[in-house]
Amino acid sequence: MQPSALKVAFHRTNSGTAYPPIVSEKYVAEAIHHMFECEIAYGGWFTEVSPEKVVVQTSILACRDAMVIEGSKEEMEAVYAFAILYMRCMKDNREWLIRQTVKELHDVPMLRRALYMTTLAPWILGSASIKAMFASLIATSKEQVQELTKLALRDLIAAALLHLEGAEKAEAVSLLY
Repeated sequence: MQPSALKVAFHRTNSGTAYPPIVSEKYVAEAIHHMFECEIAYGGWFTEVSPEKVVVQTSILACRDAMVIEGSKEEMEAVYAFAILYMRCMKDNREWLIRQTVKELHDVPMLRRALYMTTLAPWILGSASIKAMFASLIATSKEQVQELTKLALRDLIAAALLHLEGAEKAEAVSLLY
């Protein structure tokens, strides 16, 4: 059976000029990967989340991008679950994530300049939030989520996938140390 493809549209507005959207079809894993690597990792945020449509916006200086993913309820199940999990993770860990972002910006004197702070803070926050999301899949407490976010993202993803394939949370976490 062939996996179904989702409709994905990329919209860009730069300095007030709207460009024609780029529309394509992507498989679910491709859509999630792009949403994770190219939008949320750069400080993107969800502007619409429903069982049949997810919209992520990203802003860098005068450029605003929107990634719109659409499909049937069945096709969108994993994308919708990812969006809900990410939003829950951000809500539960927001204060800690912001403190970590400020600390990382403060630790490098050059980054204390206003332009660097406004440009880099969303990327740092996006990176930290993605780590927190994967950590929350395998952690047994909020404190453990915070501890696990210190590890490499590729290790967190591997442990989360191991858990989703049936390993106990404690077993997946033990492989990280």
